Amino acid sequence: MKSGPASRDLLAPISAAPSVAEGLREALRRLVEVTGSTAGVVALPLQGETPIVVARGSGTSLPLRRWLTDVTAAPARGTRLTRVVPPGAPRSRPVALLRAPLDARGRRVGELALLGPVGRLRVSALPASFPGELGAAIDRRCDLERL
Repeated sequence: MKSGPASRDLLAPISAAPSVAEGLREALRRLVEVTGSTAGVVALPLQGETPIVVARGSGTSLPLRRWLTDVTAAPARGTRLTRVVPPGAPRSRPVALLRAPLDARGRRVGELALLGPVGRLRVSALPASFPGELGAAIDRRCDLERL
């Protein structure tokens, strides 16, 4: 994935959809497809409310969604790639977990986590500027909904 026009296409649904959650679902669907991931989640912890969690991907079962939600509960320290064995997967077949904090205006607005095949999902799947662009798009949309 390249930054610039590709990023704008991925982020466009966030501002165009009727709600933040609907825009994130579509943006995440596109991101999972473009990065070659098998599943992904965007978690937005809101003050005093249950976090908005959007999970997308082939075979994203309820246990996997819960696991991804739990994974994003602890803040990521920068964009990182690790090997994990998610629920329901055989121990002999780890997958890659790519996590990135989403920041806007110097504060954390959420977290992105993508799952994919080891060797195919890489840190380079996300341009370095993309987590910040996604965080800023989410922050702008949340500001609009608060008005």
